[in-house]
Parts: sequence; C-alpha cells; structure tokens
Amino acid sequence: MSAVFSEEKIKKGFKDLDQKNSEIIKDLIKNGGISKTKLPEKGGVYIFWWNQSKAFEEKLKGCTYQVKAKKSHEVNRIDIRFTKEWIDKATVGNKICLYVGKTTNLRSRISKHIKLGSPTLWNGKKRNSGTKPNTVSQMRIGLETVFEKDMLEEIKVNVSVTWAEMDEYSEAVNRFFLEDKMISHNYPLFNIDVER
Repeated sequence: MSAVFSEEKIKKGFKDLDQKNSEIIKDLIKNGGISKTKLPEKGGVYIFWWNQSKAFEEKLKGCTYQVKAKKSHEVNRIDIRFTKEWIDKATVGNKICLYVGKTTNLRSRISKHIKLGSPTLWNGKKRNSGTKPNTVSQMRIGLETVFEKDMLEEIKVNVSVTWAEMDEYSEAVNRFFLEDKMISHNYPLFNIDVER
C-alpha cells in the first residue's frame, strides 16, 4: 500500500470543509449514539465549530486555559489566553473554530470527542488544572474547561461539525496536509498542547 500526495484531493477536501456537510451534533445522534447513516465510518478530516460566536466570545475573553508542561520543565502549567485577535481569526461567519482533526474513521473519532454516554468526564479532577481527564476528547474538554462545567447538553445544540472524506490508507498523506492546512487557516482554539 502506498500513500500518494495529491494537491487536487487536498483542495477538494478544503472546499468540502468550507462549504459542505455541516451538521449540528444533535442532528447526528440516533439511539444514543452517532448515526452510521449520517456520519461515515471512513477516513477524513473534520472540524468542530461553536455556532453562537458572540456569547461564546465573551466567555473566552475572561478565560485562562491551562496546559500542563512537561515534567522536565521548570514550569508546571502554561496559561493560554484567548485574545480578541485569535478569536477573530478563528471566527468564520458566525461560527468559532474549536478543533481540527484527522482520522481513519470519522464516526468513531467524532464520537470519542463528544462521549455521548458520559455526562461527566472529570470524576473529581479539577477543570483547568492543565491535566486532562483523557486524551481523546479535546474538543469537549476544551469547552468544559472554558465554561467550568459539564457541557454535553450544550455541545449537542451549539456545536456543529464539518468533514471531508479522505478514506483509505492511501489518503494518509493528504489527510495529514489537509489537517495542517485547516489548522493554519482556521486557528482552532483547542488544538493547543505542549510540544512533546
């Protein structure tokens, strides 16, 4: 199996993410999970969006988001501040870009971000301590840290997702570059972590 670079496929994916397949999370849910008929079990790149930018923007302005530093560093935590410039760069129309990712299975990966079966992720852990309750729910963890509460019900009605299908391992290179392109184009709020 070979993974082959294709600028044409990356451009098509960019267009798909910009214009097509936008779905509010609640519209993807069927029988307590993400519907197989609405969201494909195929590879691709996806973007989560917050749909009410003004109210969310006000909440972000007063928030300091913390990430945990490496144990070998002198600093324990790094404060991330959401500036107006950053929020403006992350805003497209009336939506704010929350997270951009790539996967070999869109339905599974997006389900892991949302965790529909878990009303709480934290189980006694302190929000905004720099320590995350898991490593697969970055979008939800980011929102729950900003709002300082469980956000599952709000996510269902206020978050939408767009995606571009790029299935098969032969698309691995294209998924990688499309994810990078979308991060640099949309400045997502929760793609932030300490370099390894």
